[in-house]
Amino acid sequence: MIEDPLVTLGLTVWSPRRVDWLRTAVDSALAQRGCRIELLVVDDGSPQPVEELLAGVDDERMHILRLPHGGLPIARNAVFEHGAGDYVRLLDDDDAFPVDGTALLLRAAEGRQDRITYGITMVCDPELCPRWRMAPRQHGDATVDSLLARFNVRPGGMLFPRRVFELAGGFDPSFGVSEDWDFIQRALEHAEVRRVPAVVHLYRRHGGAMTTDYAAGEVNARRVVDRYFERHPEQRGTRLQARAYAMLDARQARIRALRGDRAAAMRHAASALRRDPFAFANELHQAASALRGRLATRLGRTP
Repeated sequence: MIEDPLVTLGLTVWSPRRVDWLRTAVDSALAQRGCRIELLVVDDGSPQPVEELLAGVDDERMHILRLPHGGLPIARNAVFEHGAGDYVRLLDDDDAFPVDGTALLLRAAEGRQDRITYGITMVCDPELCPRWRMAPRQHGDATVDSLLARFNVRPGGMLFPRRVFELAGGFDPSFGVSEDWDFIQRALEHAEVRRVPAVVHLYRRHGGAMTTDYAAGEVNARRVVDRYFERHPEQRGTRLQARAYAMLDARQARIRALRGDRAAAMRHAASALRRDPFAFANELHQAASALRGRLATRLGRTP
């Protein structure tokens, strides 16, 4: 009898904001049903060793790996390098998995090592109450949609084959911001995607989870796009390149406007419109969707 594939659930921890959130993440991982799992908790040099924080958890499927603090990319690479699973899911210490999420993603993978499966991420408030859904609908080749920031999915909502990680080369430690986008972009160049129409990831949105280093974000977002065209020189000078850089300008126009920097916002908006008006319109559409989600959060509704 052939056993079902093993899935490594990789939980990365560095200075957890709240121990009860960490325990919720661990409990949700160990509660996965309908599939074989192991839980690898990577302690990224937490000031208080994670082994102490999880002293009350007694489950032979859980293993703790303590590393010197090196940052999220190194910790996530350790999940793939030390985990034994044919497939890998990634979890942050303030998020959670619904109990059937991994089984649904694994079933959609159909044993293939060239398919990334993903589902819906439910964006929640700090108490894990649902607020709005992050529900992209791509199927097949999502490389261009990702490049143009139209494949909006959290790593926690995805199931990665180990082979795709190896081909993509893992997470790049030189990225302090946008490291997820950089890895997913490279991974998609080696795999198709298959959507699961179910909530598979609960993303806890709180003040500490939001990126505030806008300057680093701008630089690294441009690096993601630059590196794509370095890998694909045959696509330089094409409309796709114009659209990709227009997307970056449109995104910066929105961010600068929200921060009250009107002059910079106007410069980026003008550059985006000059490069590709459709990219600017797409960014406005995404900004409107995000605004609806935030308004729903304030009003206590789930769109």
